[in-house]
Amino acid sequence: VRDMNRQGTTIVIVEQSVNVALLLAERAIFLEKGQVRFTGPAGELLERPDLLRAVFIGGDVAKPGGAANGTQNGRRPAIAAREAGEPSDPVLECRGLVKRFGGITAVDHVDLAVRPGELLGLIGHNGAGKTTLFDLLCGFLTPDDGRILLAGEDATLFPPYERARAGLGRSFQEARLFPSLTGQETISVARDRHLASHEPFAAAFRMPASTDSE
Repeated sequence: VRDMNRQGTTIVIVEQSVNVALLLAERAIFLEKGQVRFTGPAGELLERPDLLRAVFIGGDVAKPGGAANGTQNGRRPAIAAREAGEPSDPVLECRGLVKRFGGITAVDHVDLAVRPGELLGLIGHNGAGKTTLFDLLCGFLTPDDGRILLAGEDATLFPPYERARAGLGRSFQEARLFPSLTGQETISVARDRHLASHEPFAAAFRMPASTDSE
């Protein structure tokens, strides 16, 4: 991850473990109940026991800034660039982002800006809204309110493939194939959502309404 970051890739890490976030990220955003409770230098999270009680933290926790954390002379390349006064308009930004599922507000008016070359940690316990926010940013969910900007362009309604073409990539937590399926069968499973017919009776009896759609 650090090698990718040193080559100029801006990275957002979604993580429950503060250990992992502090090891990698120069800046952190902490979510709780869909709201941003903290944003700032990752090391300052260690001074917030009111937040850390809700997430996993154990063993020796390294503060960001040392050579072991992928820095040069105690400063990450992105920090050095900002200190030198170089332009750093956000490459990814959301403004007032909201997502509700029935009566549950999973993401509650979140503002977020990720700068070029930055490695950002998005931290929170189960149900904090991390994955929902990530799905909104990547285009897998549509927000109920707010905007998403990608390199300054309004990408709120862009599908995932258009965001990918614009340079936004995503790595999932589980990337394994189904062990009992072939590669072709695995791709077929992923394409199932795009079928015109989802009638179970037609599928069970291999009727034309199902087979033609497949």
